[in-house]
Amino acid sequence: MSMLAPQARAWIRQEAMREAATDTISEATARQAVSGSGVNLGNVSIEDAVALVMFQISNDADTDLQQMLGDMQKINAQKQAMRHDVQQQRAAQAAANAQLRQEYSELRSNSPIAHSVSLDDYMNYRRISYDSLGDLSQEQQLKLNLAAERRTKAMQILSNILKKMADTDQSIIKNMK
Repeated sequence: MSMLAPQARAWIRQEAMREAATDTISEATARQAVSGSGVNLGNVSIEDAVALVMFQISNDADTDLQQMLGDMQKINAQKQAMRHDVQQQRAAQAAANAQLRQEYSELRSNSPIAHSVSLDDYMNYRRISYDSLGDLSQEQQLKLNLAAERRTKAMQILSNILKKMADTDQSIIKNMK
């Protein structure tokens, strides 16, 4: 890619982003785009240019996956910190609950209480459940799967293109002998 003119490199990056934005990544679409681009690719063949586009798509997909995983790790760390905070709050709540029960039983034994309120009912009303927090939301899992599928497809197409090019080179060398 370094041997290409800056305009050609920019076009390849732009075409890779356009290809990756579609739901279907295909060699035929990339080949058509390269053929009809009008960009001066120098001595680079159409097959090489298509391979460069697919390689750029693959690199972009890798970058996207790494970014998604980093974001998910941050979210998971935040959720873990929340779980830790919830555990500490529950421990403090249990201690306060025990102390209130003791005070309540002392008050009740010393004097009759005209109006009684159930401490357990009140505590259950105030309790917030954080146990349902999962490590990955369904939306995050879907995005990660789509990005991984896009990367896999781009790598398969790139592999097929490189194999075709190698077969063609071998055929040319064989015919020369």
